[in-house]
Amino acid sequence: MNFFEANSFPAEEGSVRLVAGGTNLMAPARDGLSGRVLAGIRAEVCGVLPQEWGAGQGLEGTVRRRLFMGRRISLEIDVPEMGLLKAKPLTTTARWAREGDPVFMTLPVEHILLFPVPAGGVASALEVE
Repeated sequence: MNFFEANSFPAEEGSVRLVAGGTNLMAPARDGLSGRVLAGIRAEVCGVLPQEWGAGQGLEGTVRRRLFMGRRISLEIDVPEMGLLKAKPLTTTARWAREGDPVFMTLPVEHILLFPVPAGGVASALEVE
């Protein structure tokens, strides 16, 4: 699961605009949740395209780590101002991606989940003792 902090603003009916890392994204609205939010998206629903093909909702970044997992490939993507995010696309759609490649990471609107930012910040909430 990928998590990132974002500022949310009301948009069209049933959705919000997220501003994260200098990028505008859309997400389904969650009642009573606005302002600073924690956005989450599963790595399995994130896709990758060559950066020059980038269209739609997503983020530009660079593949830092690639791991073949059989049916899927696990990619760690360094996104400026946001850090490392993971994508686990099907091998057939991302076989071309190599470490060091610039990519466009797709984030489907319907799969972005919003949560309140935990007291003490995200890092403390995700810390494992």
